[in-house]
Amino acid sequence: MWRHLPAMEDEAKNRKERLDALRKRKFRNYSTSTDDLKPLTIQGPTVETEVKDITAQVLGEAEKKQSEEVVCSQPILRNLCR
Repeated sequence: MWRHLPAMEDEAKNRKERLDALRKRKFRNYSTSTDDLKPLTIQGPTVETEVKDITAQVLGEAEKKQSEEVVCSQPILRNLCR
């Protein structure tokens, strides 16, 4: 038992050094100064334009479905729906 004690101490020391190295590597890229911070700017389409696009798409699909129902309800044009 006593012969293994130095080896266990070395192993614990190596483990602590590896953990410290991992912690340093993990937080290496983060700076603590606020000088680098910039206000967030959103690029791309705004929410309003996305809502308008989605609304137009839904309305277009509704109109298309309604026109198909009108065509299919007429006996002469019913063959087009099959």
